[in-house]
Amino acid sequence: MGGIASLTSYIGRRSYVIYSLLFTSALMLLIKPDWLQSLSFQLSFFATLGIILLDNRGQPKSTFLESDARSRNVIHLGGVQVIMSWVKFIFMENLRTTLSAQVFITPLLVYNFGRLSLVAPLTNALGLWVVEYITWLGILLVTIGGLLWPLGALLGIILWFLLTIFITVVEVTALIPFAQINFF
Repeated sequence: MGGIASLTSYIGRRSYVIYSLLFTSALMLLIKPDWLQSLSFQLSFFATLGIILLDNRGQPKSTFLESDARSRNVIHLGGVQVIMSWVKFIFMENLRTTLSAQVFITPLLVYNFGRLSLVAPLTNALGLWVVEYITWLGILLVTIGGLLWPLGALLGIILWFLLTIFITVVEVTALIPFAQINFF
């Protein structure tokens, strides 16, 4: 369902993407009606819906240099400044996306697990950028790695490095005091 949310940025019409989400969900439930009671299906559906409705994808948006220049009314193209602008831009994009999803899934998480993570938006904003690379490299590893062993080994090393980054972000943010509220 996450792929459907990504369509918003390409199609640009939120209503088409909502119809696609509803059609895909209905088709999935026709194939396996038990998924309606599946927490993973519910979380995926509502997170995707939140991203579609609240993330403003498909709306004209600026590049990281333009957004940084607007905040300071000047563009400095020094190497460190460009890198910091890029990091800030990616962080803010990921934060916007994760908050859009969190708004819709938080009630489900609290109801089913009895706790609310206060650091989940921070964790996702810091780690979301790497998920896309992990996904695509994982697909490449599965399809090509068995046929071309040296390329598969190289992809495996790169994936290991990216997964280590992601796991480290999760573990470090979990150490933050008062990272969650337990309800029961």
